[in-house]
Amino acid sequence: MKIRADFVTNSSSVSYILTMKKEMADMWIRFFTSTGQTKILEFLKRKMEQKGTKTNVATEELYTMPITFNTDEVISLDDFAKAKPKDQIDFSNLSDEKMWGLIYGMLTHGNTQSLHGIGAILIKHY
Repeated sequence: MKIRADFVTNSSSVSYILTMKKEMADMWIRFFTSTGQTKILEFLKRKMEQKGTKTNVATEELYTMPITFNTDEVISLDDFAKAKPKDQIDFSNLSDEKMWGLIYGMLTHGNTQSLHGIGAILIKHY
């Protein structure tokens, strides 16, 4: 197994370990309240609370969740931005499948500014 933190090519699937400090995610959700980007963070926070592993470190509440993406599922944030500026896009109507495809696209194309409060570690199997 090889761990990488940069762009990955020529792979049929990639796995990430998502990490979240709940307090940090809540802060960024409040920060992005006036934009559609809030929906991305709310989605990730909800999924990590439902399916992730909760760990308490001292007084901090942390979540981790492994996820594997099929590289065919990528959705570019730029595709949405063709119709509206990125800060005005409303992601609330996306299905879970499309939301995960968008998140995968953001992780692989370095467009992670909407994922503040969520960390991602790439685990690449060869």
